Amino acid sequence: EGVYDMRVYKERGFVTDLVYECELEELLKKRTETEEGKELRKVGGGGRRGVVGLVGYKKYSRVSPTAFGLSGGRKAIAVVRTAGAITGTASGGTGSSITSPAVIGQLRALKKDKNIAAVVLRIDSPGGDALASDLMWREIRELGKTKPIIASMADVAASGGYYMAMGCSKIVAERSTITGSIGVVTGKFNLAGLYEKLGYNKEVLSRGRYAQLFAENKPFNEEEEALFDAAAQHAYESFRDKAAESRGMSIEAMQTSPLALVSGGGASLPALGMLVLQSLAGGSAAQGAAATQVAAGAPLLLQALAAVAGGAGSSAMPGGTGGLSAGQVLAQMPELAVEGVASQALLAATPAPGSIGGGSGGLFDEE
Repeated sequence: EGVYDMRVYKERGFVTDLVYECELEELLKKRTETEEGKELRKVGGGGRRGVVGLVGYKKYSRVSPTAFGLSGGRKAIAVVRTAGAITGTASGGTGSSITSPAVIGQLRALKKDKNIAAVVLRIDSPGGDALASDLMWREIRELGKTKPIIASMADVAASGGYYMAMGCSKIVAERSTITGSIGVVTGKFNLAGLYEKLGYNKEVLSRGRYAQLFAENKPFNEEEEALFDAAAQHAYESFRDKAAESRGMSIEAMQTSPLALVSGGGASLPALGMLVLQSLAGGSAAQGAAATQVAAGAPLLLQALAAVAGGAGSSAMPGGTGGLSAGQVLAQMPELAVEGVASQALLAATPAPGSIGGGSGGLFDEE
């Protein structure tokens, strides 16, 4: 329905009541039996007996959920978000990207973490660097030897995005997911014509048969083109063979599969015979699949980790400035709050450190 009136939130039980800030202060005084005439104060600001201290959002977010008994030491399912083009190193720009060192580092940390029972790898990527994709695929396979790891495809998981997913024990996708593209597209820019129009002349002194293979001021010669084609073919065959192995298909079946092309999840599923994509249900199915592959016991908590990225100002590990709270993950993937996982209210009460902004002169100022 779009934007709601706050009264609707109260009617539907999303909030208990609608009050002004001063009314909230009076309510807190009554609940805490604050002495008459005393005022609420902020923690660290000094005060007297009978005065209740208020903790700002920022300080509260730094406190471990276990300090409040929220996790109780139970096992958790980690949700790892990856979004953007796949690269081998951070670009230093502001755009979102998936860098293999960041992802590999987090996967290795999850492998060692005894409190993590399973992993949901959320992928939103059109692909990118072939080597980086392969390195992450191997690390995903290594993690899968000790813990269930489920791929959850978001809007796009094509080419290198599918390369990552195929290393998981199970793959689920949204009906609108764009996936596939098991192939290699590569080449180089030949700017000789542009340079000529600009009156720019570039001469390169080189030594070696293929020293100018990637020179942008000239086209491939016959030997260079043959070498480049062979390298691209090798990369494709490696991708194709690993995709077939990962999904339990023959190389011939994979090569003729519709997933060799870019396609929508809903359109490609019947032709794939449920082999390349096991489910079209999104994040809830991914989380549920992770839960069912863990030994029965206490309900598992959903642990939201920092987004794995390589752009400026991002953090690859939990608790960094780029961290996401479980509540924020639920805002993007609300279907993850399913039976067997902590309730949405509990998840929203466990913010990642540094992930909640403060007010501007309000009751709970950021301090």
